[in-house]
Amino acid sequence: MKSRPALLALLVFLAPAASPATTDDDLSRRVAIDGRLDDYAPDEWILDATTAPAELPNDSRWGGDADVRRVAATWDNDRLYLAVDAAARDATVMLLVAYGAGGVRRLEAAGPLRRAITCEGFAPNLLVVAAPGGRVDVARVDAGGALQTLSEGEIPRAWKASPTGAVALEVAIPWTLAPPADGRVRVLAVITGDTGSGAGDAAPDPTALLPANPAARATLDRHAAVAADADADGSPDLGVSPRAATTVLPPGGSRARTGVSLGLRLERRAFAPDLGEEVHFEIDADADGRVYVTCTVYSVSGRPVRTLYEDDARDLPAPAPSSLDVWNGRDRAGAIVPGGVYVVNVTWGEARGERSGSANASVAVVR
Repeated sequence: MKSRPALLALLVFLAPAASPATTDDDLSRRVAIDGRLDDYAPDEWILDATTAPAELPNDSRWGGDADVRRVAATWDNDRLYLAVDAAARDATVMLLVAYGAGGVRRLEAAGPLRRAITCEGFAPNLLVVAAPGGRVDVARVDAGGALQTLSEGEIPRAWKASPTGAVALEVAIPWTLAPPADGRVRVLAVITGDTGSGAGDAAPDPTALLPANPAARATLDRHAAVAADADADGSPDLGVSPRAATTVLPPGGSRARTGVSLGLRLERRAFAPDLGEEVHFEIDADADGRVYVTCTVYSVSGRPVRTLYEDDARDLPAPAPSSLDVWNGRDRAGAIVPGGVYVVNVTWGEARGERSGSANASVAVVR
């Protein structure tokens, strides 16, 4: 019989979670534009491994050293704060922000910041480009299409890199420079390369798989719409959760080109590894043929805990659940993980090493 603390933890996990409210009159004392990301609250990460759709680590077409991990947004009366957590050892991180009329859909028109990128469904008014070495350029596109460079005094920005290749990009955009015309600010984070290159990863992910060739054109047709002024009264809404105020548009969609859709079902929502319990899961697909499946367990913060298998060949539809589709609650070192919520992620491709689609399910470890 489970202990009382374990049962309470399970009940808390199963109960609907309330969305915290972190936007406030003045966030400048809490959120510093310094390249450190520990001052953002969990509900300010609007795209990460736990959101729907999830932004997963290591899903870049250019490899794990060129990968968007998560995106944060929050605001106060004066400014919109945006942050990107990424791996970009030799890559460039680009933040595209759309808030009103004008903007540029084909980034070849972005002058010295030009890229082989086409945006569908939104036209960025503001381009933030952080290149290896720490230089961050910010430019605004006016209603006539002209590109205007903005100084750090106008839009504070920060770029911080670690020896491991992890990078952090932050900007604080005054509402006076970016008033949301329809109450929403549209945000897209991109991994790109030098001037004229395409994109290897984006958050949110586009509906079609990005090209592996850095020189090929990339089409980005999804973005995060943040309803910072949902009542459209001209003032940002305060006391709300940025995550709850964010919608990925267009909804749904899959990056798979082949029409294969992959689903994931867990047999239970919580289990106790200390009692020898495991969680089994099943992978479903709506097509025939061979695919290569990788399964990784992530912490709720997006940290990889353990890869259960990589590029396992599956002939779809699978005749029976695979014996590999089980997690015993242990990390890669064999230790039982701390209690909490974890995300089981499966990705698949039609060739080894390819990642064409993914599915997620969350499970609680009770200790």
